[in-house]
Amino acid sequence: MTLSPVEQLTSRVYGDSFKLYDIEEFEKFLEPLKVRYQQNNIDPQVFKGKRCLDAGFGSGRGSIFMAQNGASEVVGIDLSEKNVQTAQRWASHYGYSNMKFYQGNLQALAFEDESFDIVWCNGVLHHSDDPNTGLDEISRVLKVGGYMWLYLYGSGGVYWNLVDVIRRELKHTDSMHCLALLLAWQVPYGRVAEYIDDWYVPHCRRYTIADLNEKLVGLGFDDPQCLTGGTPYDTSYKVHVQGQGDLFGEGDLRYFAQRTNNRLDRSIQLPDINEIGSAYQESAITLEFVEKFNVISQLITRFASTYIPEHLFSAQVGGFRSMQMVLRDMMSEPNPFDVNRFNQHLDKIITDLSLD
Repeated sequence: MTLSPVEQLTSRVYGDSFKLYDIEEFEKFLEPLKVRYQQNNIDPQVFKGKRCLDAGFGSGRGSIFMAQNGASEVVGIDLSEKNVQTAQRWASHYGYSNMKFYQGNLQALAFEDESFDIVWCNGVLHHSDDPNTGLDEISRVLKVGGYMWLYLYGSGGVYWNLVDVIRRELKHTDSMHCLALLLAWQVPYGRVAEYIDDWYVPHCRRYTIADLNEKLVGLGFDDPQCLTGGTPYDTSYKVHVQGQGDLFGEGDLRYFAQRTNNRLDRSIQLPDINEIGSAYQESAITLEFVEKFNVISQLITRFASTYIPEHLFSAQVGGFRSMQMVLRDMMSEPNPFDVNRFNQHLDKIITDLSLD
């Protein structure tokens, strides 16, 4: 199939990172799925005997998860030919013969209406050229009465604002150069995939619950409910369980929604304001962090340009990786996010880089 330039870059970003996983990393990658189903009181046996579509399968972990819980057949579609090879490798490793993986585009699925009992689409559409058409299509092929597992990024918060600063600074750099640096520094493969994903994928849209719910109702999901349970680092958990919406915006938008009728209103559109998704007003505390992120970004560039100009890119990658790693590690703690400790960390970076 012929990919657009944006699709080629998206395919490359995910294909190059997902193929790195060894069995230990892949098993770790599976674990959050089990936790999210448990924390949201969803019996994973819901997949038993079902024909399932993994829409944008990436590494293939969603496919493996569904097969482990009794899916009778799993069909996967993804832009990346490398991901096809990676997913086939994992299917073979786990001994599943009821999986088929194809290179294809979610915006034009070659399946009849209501072909699948369950559709799985985890962290995909916000990166696509046309999220609306993709969501229309995966809804079209889902049976009335069937379920969709859907994950999209939620608007706002400290994490995505840091990612936006990094994306701005690395916009004209090469993802393979960055990948090589991260691997040379022996960054764990899971973190490598996270950084390359966040920093280099062409589109990184985020949505509000209200905007996504309106779209889902138009596609036959009469009572969509954003899930609130999850792992400690899920922003949905931080927002809905620990009450930190001022820090993490809308949280992760995860759904296990039932299609209750065959309505398919394509006129309802997810917004794409400034190519970021939904309009969103950040909290004062988030904006304070954004100001520090920008200061640190400028200081990293000035420091490296002054003292090690030939290694400017390495210094940027190293500095950004350190900031995002600390933020993610603090988000992974079971307690509410410690604002004071993160502020102290950022202040120390600013002090250390402010050399005259």
